[in-house]
Amino acid sequence: MGWKVVTPERHIFTYRPAGFILRGCAWFLDLVVKSIVIIALSIVLSATVFLDGGEMMVGILLIVYFVITWFYGAVLETFWRGQTIGKKAFGLRVVSQQGGPASGPACVIRNFLRAADMFPLFYLTGFVCSFFSSGFRRLGDLAAGTLVVYVEKPPAALRRPQLSKPILELASDLPTGLSLILSLDMKRALTAYVDRRQRLHSHRRMSIAKRLKGPLEDICHINPVPDYEADHLLCAVHLCACFPQLDVQEAWIQAKEALFLTGGKYLLLKKKPGSGRIVHAMT
Repeated sequence: MGWKVVTPERHIFTYRPAGFILRGCAWFLDLVVKSIVIIALSIVLSATVFLDGGEMMVGILLIVYFVITWFYGAVLETFWRGQTIGKKAFGLRVVSQQGGPASGPACVIRNFLRAADMFPLFYLTGFVCSFFSSGFRRLGDLAAGTLVVYVEKPPAALRRPQLSKPILELASDLPTGLSLILSLDMKRALTAYVDRRQRLHSHRRMSIAKRLKGPLEDICHINPVPDYEADHLLCAVHLCACFPQLDVQEAWIQAKEALFLTGGKYLLLKKKPGSGRIVHAMT
């Protein structure tokens, strides 16, 4: 059963909580990664530290073991959008129980309470707590208000819209994390609109965009935009939500430079194949 989040505007978003098997596999992969790092550092230290008969090496290794054991998950989940190497490999992510990105303190709490979940052995407490709680949440998740979910895959027919100046300008002002805030159904609806907008009459396109503009403004927590910019707003939200890896700020800077060089003429921006640089084509 999915984890449902209802916003104050009564929009419903559904997340799929991760089960025991994949979470166990992700945990085991993270354990292997941590073990490899500790073993590699011990080999390096044994070859470089010769003071005090090896006592210094033992002390350094204990410090390294403590830091990696307690801070590996907390640091990666905080700065890597709720994922560790294991979670990334198995398509999992930590989010808040409200559906947004997990905060840094929440990631620290859920990882520090892992010791309580392991009590008395083999994660027995965490397993029992996950089995009886909604969303398969262990003790650390309950205390931190977090949830481990499957990463939603974008629609197969996903296509980036033409990156025109008004779209990039709006996209640069949108909040981060839209790929986590918007549901998969909303992303599909935006993708369908973007794919078909060029084939729609301008009045029909404006009518559809105006109906979707209000809910998107509420979800994204942005100031209302004029009705004549509703179409651009939908394209901007689609760009940020479905292509989070695209550096919108960099694209907007390049767009302004290109517009200056061409005397303010309208441009369509495209990403050069095999390159991270965005190039422009005149229309």
